[in-house]
Amino acid sequence: MKTCIYFCSKNIASQVGVSSEYISHNHGIYNHNKNVYIFPLTNNNTTINPEVFIKIKNELNLIDLLLVDRIYNEFGIVNVIDHINRTGQSFLRGKTPHGGLPTFPDVSKIYNNNEGKIFASVGEKKPININTIENVILSERIALIAPVWHYIGVNIKGVGIDKNISSINALTK
Repeated sequence: MKTCIYFCSKNIASQVGVSSEYISHNHGIYNHNKNVYIFPLTNNNTTINPEVFIKIKNELNLIDLLLVDRIYNEFGIVNVIDHINRTGQSFLRGKTPHGGLPTFPDVSKIYNNNEGKIFASVGEKKPININTIENVILSERIALIAPVWHYIGVNIKGVGIDKNISSINALTK
């Protein structure tokens, strides 16, 4: 059984040495050993939306997904238990309802992690003046992407990696 790993950006995939074997639905896809790695070529609402994700889900027979985002704190690899979207965007806005799915999906229990941190997604450029409370760390995009995968019925385990993680082997242990 393949493990499917989705990187929240092309930069994160590059950080751990993943490049695309082929392009499908504006996403890079790389098969390696028992894993398939996926990443968006661009981070916008034409690439990340229910219609595109359903096509990828069906093409790869996705049921479960490890969603990988970049975190700004130096913690190595951290599980996500919840998120806060502080980006000002939503890739579901204007894209729901879709295919019989609801207009307003329940996103209260997206992640299949029992322990971890809450990720406050703030975008690609680390803001210098955002204070966080205990158990909350800053990330780039997981709060934008996880709801879309959850909306189309994919089970998600989310993790964040800091800038020091440089190998896909660390993710597949």
